[in-house]
Amino acid sequence: MNVVLATDNNFVQHCCVTITSILCNNADVDIYIITEGLSQNNEQLLRAQVESLNGRFHLAFVDKAVIAKLPMPRSAAQHISPATYYRLFVTELLPESVDKLIYLDCDIVVRGGLGDYWNIDISNRPLAAAYQQNSWATNTYKGRKSSYERLDMDGAVGYFNAGSLLINLKYWRENNVQDKLLSFLASHYDCIISHDQDILNGCFYKEVLPISNIWNFRYPMPPDYYGTQFIDKHYIRELTEQAVIVHYVNRPKPWEYACKHIFTKEYYKYLDKTPFAGWRPKFNWHCVYDYQVRPILVDIKHFFDRVFKTGYYDPKNY
Repeated sequence: MNVVLATDNNFVQHCCVTITSILCNNADVDIYIITEGLSQNNEQLLRAQVESLNGRFHLAFVDKAVIAKLPMPRSAAQHISPATYYRLFVTELLPESVDKLIYLDCDIVVRGGLGDYWNIDISNRPLAAAYQQNSWATNTYKGRKSSYERLDMDGAVGYFNAGSLLINLKYWRENNVQDKLLSFLASHYDCIISHDQDILNGCFYKEVLPISNIWNFRYPMPPDYYGTQFIDKHYIRELTEQAVIVHYVNRPKPWEYACKHIFTKEYYKYLDKTPFAGWRPKFNWHCVYDYQVRPILVDIKHFFDRVFKTGYYDPKNY
């Protein structure tokens, strides 16, 4: 099994947690780390962690000059780094012997075996991914363009999250996918908001194989928050119980003070099996305001939007 992650020096702790959760639950795994460069200490730390858990460690370097030219909206600067684009270059970064891979973001923990995910048949597909049920993709809040419109996704039936992908690298090589991705970026440069996720959706929305959200479990937002139909509560309960790949897609992340994600403890369970064992976030007033007080204010605003029909989501549009 080939698992690919991308990181820089700033995200090594979280990358180490993801790696540990993978290898504690799976055997015979090759871990590929894509990076623009790591300090010697961080490279040694990750290598030692992989090998101590019986994984095989590989390092691949991406060209900094290329990544520097890719769009990075200011709104994403706090928790999104240029490393998010690394997965676009897997065809040239990984050896020819790798024809299939699981790509995972580093804000993820794996709670169980990945065998069923790995064995999904994508022989005639570029990738498999999970659709986001609650997504800005269909949001037209206050006249905002949906991702479908913004990215020219005519006839799209969903927008997938790119934090967990099963990629058919053989297909990518045979169909010059990297060139297609970069061509899409060039033609939609000013429309890109969600980085490489927009690019992958824009290129593959007709060809992606949709899969269960247990392979990319993202904690649902409150009803109507994103303007789409809320997921059935029974379905949420099933997903929560069966989730294998937990993706901490929203802030606060588990390593930020005030995080109340239902799987926060899973992060620390695996953190304490790494060289970062015992680390915990310190009290932070900004986190308390941003993640506890401000959401209440936003809920109040949405309430008045609903009452006075001011910029509120029209259910007829969905």
